Amino acid sequence: MNAWISRRRVDLTVTPASGYLPDQTALQAASDTSLDELAPRPRPRARVRVSDRGAVGGA
Repeated sequence: MNAWISRRRVDLTVTPASGYLPDQTALQAASDTSLDELAPRPRPRARVRVSDRGAVGGA
């Protein structure tokens, strides 16, 4: 996973293990929940992307 964080935005890019496609909706919900628990002000907007290329053994 790669993460880029700024004052207004959190961009997460997930590179799945080859042959496995994670649930992007579940990943988005988890990142939103984490931000809610951390309660930063102002609250950044999270965006989760799942790479269309897998990595052998995960990355």
